[in-house]
Amino acid sequence: MKKINNLLDVDEYIFWSLAATLSPYLLFINTAFQTLPGCSKSTSKLMLCLLIAAFFGLGFFFSSSRHRDCMHIFVFAVLPYGVFTLWAYWNCFPVLFPVVLGITAALSAGFVVLRMTRKIQNPQKRKRIIRNRLRQSFWGTQVISSFALACIVAVLCVANLFGFAPALMHSKKGVPDPNGSYSIEAQLENLGGMRNEVWETLNDDERLELLQLIADIEAQNLGLPKRLEVFFGEADKEVFAYYTDNQKRICVNEMYFHDVPGERMIETICHETYHGYERCLIDAYQSVPQESRNLLDLRAAEKYIAEFKDYKDVSEDFEAYYMQACEEDARDYGKERSQIYLYMIHWYFDDYAAEPTQEDENEAAEDPVAIDDKDIEVLFSERSDYIPKEAEIHFEDY
Repeated sequence: MKKINNLLDVDEYIFWSLAATLSPYLLFINTAFQTLPGCSKSTSKLMLCLLIAAFFGLGFFFSSSRHRDCMHIFVFAVLPYGVFTLWAYWNCFPVLFPVVLGITAALSAGFVVLRMTRKIQNPQKRKRIIRNRLRQSFWGTQVISSFALACIVAVLCVANLFGFAPALMHSKKGVPDPNGSYSIEAQLENLGGMRNEVWETLNDDERLELLQLIADIEAQNLGLPKRLEVFFGEADKEVFAYYTDNQKRICVNEMYFHDVPGERMIETICHETYHGYERCLIDAYQSVPQESRNLLDLRAAEKYIAEFKDYKDVSEDFEAYYMQACEEDARDYGKERSQIYLYMIHWYFDDYAAEPTQEDENEAAEDPVAIDDKDIEVLFSERSDYIPKEAEIHFEDY
């Protein structure tokens, strides 16, 4: 005879299961949610919803007849968020997650061993007892795993809510050393890979490494407190690249990643890095006394705050999106910095590639922005717009 442990009626079980599964959704979306590797934001949300639906169905199938209790509701409510979190954040915690899962596996294995090695008092019912113990062991591992995943999700929710998640995720990579060699002049040899003819020969990892280098240079130039991670993934066709502030990440649309010339990518990374600077400017503005908020460098923050509260997406209203101060300033910065990069790169490789003199290197280091307008005009005269008209650099604040 099967043991029945029903503490709730079927209607009550369905109600509380739905409440426990759906009530954390908004909190999770606004705190710990992160796009899945290689997926867009909309695709990632769809995957989360599918996981929630799948685990709710499994919970109802396995528990509705004999185990309508709070523990079963908890387990099947936690599992979809935990599985999604592991999937989305795995690359951010390459050491921590395996350690946590290893401890969970060890605890589960210990529970199974203790359960299965108990002496069987009634040998005549041996098969039935073993079958029940296997079922109980499987359930025990689910409970242990659920508590471990619940701890991970809770920590990430709190970390994102209070703004220290990036420090946890990027503690190994850290921030470019302010006294280090993250400058255009010091990295010219490596930045040569951004030339169109060289960029075409690079694989994805080599390209990402170069884009990350530019993001590091810009982070130091702008004085950002955290490193911005560059990756490529899915995005809507109108979006060429986007920045997510709570994750401190820049995503380049993989639709264009393989076709856009390297020299065009420089402007993109500079543009998106500036969005990170805008968010830091807002933080600085909100942290100073009221009488100091009219300082020249902080005046733009007030406009940014208003715009980010009602951000105009490129897919909704292109003109409104384009005219936002946060986008205009990022465009101006991206164009200005990309001109400096390209002038320096072509000066180094085209004019002095054979054997640059020490005098030339010293001059470049002392005055890297002394760019002649005619040189820039010639440099850009043969450049064409490789990006479809509808594909614009885009900012998202998840």
